[in-house]
Amino acid sequence: MPAKTIQKVWLLTVILAVAAGFLLYRADVLRQKSIRGNLMFTSAEHLQNIKKMEFMLPNHQLTVYQDEKIWRLLEADNYYVDLKFLQRLQQEISSGKIGREVMPETGKLIWSTVKLYDASGNKTDEIQIANATELGEHYIRYPHDEKIYSSNWQINLPDETTAWTRQPLLDFLGIDISAFEKNGTRIFRRDEGTIFTNEKTKQLYRQYDYMKVFEALTNLWYEQVTSVQNFDEGKYPFQQKMRLETFDGLIMEIVIYSDYQEYWAKILLSSARLSKADAEVYVKDNEFLYRDWWFKLPLAAGRTLFLFNFNI
Repeated sequence: MPAKTIQKVWLLTVILAVAAGFLLYRADVLRQKSIRGNLMFTSAEHLQNIKKMEFMLPNHQLTVYQDEKIWRLLEADNYYVDLKFLQRLQQEISSGKIGREVMPETGKLIWSTVKLYDASGNKTDEIQIANATELGEHYIRYPHDEKIYSSNWQINLPDETTAWTRQPLLDFLGIDISAFEKNGTRIFRRDEGTIFTNEKTKQLYRQYDYMKVFEALTNLWYEQVTSVQNFDEGKYPFQQKMRLETFDGLIMEIVIYSDYQEYWAKILLSSARLSKADAEVYVKDNEFLYRDWWFKLPLAAGRTLFLFNFNI
């Protein structure tokens, strides 16, 4: 066989092999895509590369970003994003899929925009989600595309800044409290559910006025958070301080600054010398959430905590 003919045969063989390989690769890509469905975000399979997320909601723009492996919220004075909410959000981004094209009543849709960025600040995704601040069915669309698609998006994107940070302010249960002190008066008890004793008089404290404080601290949500360096103590000339201890040995000191119009709290966590291991672990894992931060309390709860005095 002539050399030129052999070269042509080999060239044709190489071309066919490359074409076959490409077709097999494309078939596998389509098969994998069919298996996992059409992902909403191109970054879904490499979410670890995403270092910043922007959310344009109906009333707020929120920016979540990673700072030395800790996620913070820019609009909350760079306070920490709630870890459980962040994990749910990342899971939703990873598993979000596009459905069929739909034609809903657009007048009932309120669009929110989600943008994802990598470590270099490059935008990797931009997508709009209908009624993202509500739970229910969500439609999606992409920039420069008028088509609207159904999706399996489920998470609610709150339109309140502090709903993205850790709430409530404290993990508080009144039954756990072994001692309570304010303005020089301290009451304590040895066992859960028993009556408190006044430390000074050694008499049983049969007043239940302290329950107002316990109720105010239960499921207490703060309205705003700001760092120590951005908090002006001079604006709040009146201060009160209370101290609560749990049976496990956890100590919570709550300092409240006020001008009688606003009430801001600073919380210090520590553990007693003979505290249980659970209290020490809790302080170790949560103390950073309070150190160097001030929290604005709702007016009613703040007034209750600030004005409380024992009926002696």
